[in-house]
Order: sequence, then structure tokens, then C-alpha cells
Amino acid sequence: AQAKLQLLKSGTIIHLEPDSLVILEENQTGLSLDFLQGNLFAQSSNQENSAQGDVIVKTGTGEIKLNGADVSVSRSSAGAVEVEVLKGQAEVLKDGQTLPLAKDKTARLS
Repeated sequence: AQAKLQLLKSGTIIHLEPDSLVILEENQTGLSLDFLQGNLFAQSSNQENSAQGDVIVKTGTGEIKLNGADVSVSRSSAGAVEVEVLKGQAEVLKDGQTLPLAKDKTARLS
């Protein structure tokens, strides 16, 4: 069965597929999800106040700042993480660099 998390501050909805594992952490700037395994889909709310609850997905090899984008994230059995932006623009933070990731673009973190 799937799980659905609705994050109240940002309005973001996180859809988790079966056998997915995340750890939620809240801090002053918003919420972060440690993405350990499986597949998730983050759906933005398009709310005016979405900036106050920024969501970051941590993968172990980098971070994905959602910035209100709709994003699909999956981890292969080998451990590589693939990020696809379906709507909006997210940012990938890896090795001290920030890379913008626009709609219909994919990035791999390994």
C-alpha cells in the first residue's frame, strides 16, 4: 500500500510507494526528509505561503531543495538516486555546488 504525507507548513504532499523509507526531520527553515530507499513523489501545493515551509530531500550523496516543484525521486538497488522535475524548478546541492534543475530535467546522485 502507498503512504501519503501532507506537510502542513508548505502544503506539499509526499507520496511514498511500497517499500520506501524516509526519516522526517523538522528544523527552523522547514522540513527535511532523509530518503533511504524506494520511490517518492513530492507534489507542491501552489499556496502563497509555501515558502515558509521549505522541503529538502537528503539522499546521503546530496540534497534536493524542492522550491515548490513537483519532483519524482527514486533510489536504485545499487544506491544511485535519480531526481526528475515534473513541474517548477528544484535545486540539487552536491559537493558544495548548487545546480538548478528545471522542468523535464533529470539528475543522478551517486
